[in-house]
Amino acid sequence: MISPKQLGVLGIGVLALAACTSDDAANVEVNPPSTAAATTAPTPTAGPTEADPTPDTFGSLADLVPEDLQGSVLALGIPPEEMRSTVYLEVEDGVATGVLPELLQAAGNLLGLETEQREFNNGDELEEAYLDGDPAAYMVVASPRGFPTSYADIVAFVEYDELFLLGPGVEIGDEPTDLCGLRIGQYEPEHSEPRLAGYFAEISALCEAMGESIELVSYTPDDISTSEAVAAGDIDAAPTDEVMGARALSDFPELSLGGHVTGRGTSTFIVGQEHGLAEPLAEALHELAANGTYEEIMASHGMPNVAPSEPMVNVVED
Repeated sequence: MISPKQLGVLGIGVLALAACTSDDAANVEVNPPSTAAATTAPTPTAGPTEADPTPDTFGSLADLVPEDLQGSVLALGIPPEEMRSTVYLEVEDGVATGVLPELLQAAGNLLGLETEQREFNNGDELEEAYLDGDPAAYMVVASPRGFPTSYADIVAFVEYDELFLLGPGVEIGDEPTDLCGLRIGQYEPEHSEPRLAGYFAEISALCEAMGESIELVSYTPDDISTSEAVAAGDIDAAPTDEVMGARALSDFPELSLGGHVTGRGTSTFIVGQEHGLAEPLAEALHELAANGTYEEIMASHGMPNVAPSEPMVNVVED
């Protein structure tokens, strides 16, 4: 069975890069499940989530849903507190709010599925396709590099550029050597995206050869956040992404974003495999981006429009 400890919830996180290269509070890397029988105690909470479906969109993608599930309820699994990514969802009195539940509700509407939020307690349900008998999407933000997709699927709901958060007066372009001479904050290897270590090692060697080294300052998720460290002037820059960068700039408008780190990343949620709803949900999210609903939901929470460029299921970004 999977427990929150096995799920390895990381404090300040990347979502792909951002498990711990940015300040996300609960990105999850998941170890493969054991073969032990799951002992779950799901706790129904909120009733059907009130949608705002319109006659011309509700059920417009219902043909994508397996026939035996058409018109059914989609259970949205609310994670226990230690498994939540507060960037994407907040929970009060058993009701989840934020971009992830709103996007899933809107996607469910397009598929003709009512959505109902339900709490789950210990993570064992992530091995299952159903929650209290209904097909489930679990609102746990997982690293696509760490989640074992042999028993459940991960669906991307954001895709972002990986950038640097820059201190006042600091400017860099897209050349790696623009970092030479700067103090760069990074999370220790066990808390960061693996490819970052190689990336910074390569840049360090280039800068050394030019006679202007970079200084790498290590943090853990329990330390001051990297955005706070940049704002305090302790470091000149730190890896982040478009989502976390936007959040940091709302708190510290004197900072800026610049350069590119190692490419693009994704944030994903978990969907059971057995019922076959991962692909339809990914297609519905793509349609939400096309009709403008995605951007409206993100903007209402102060987030950029970072919809995946295509439906993405079990895709790991380079």
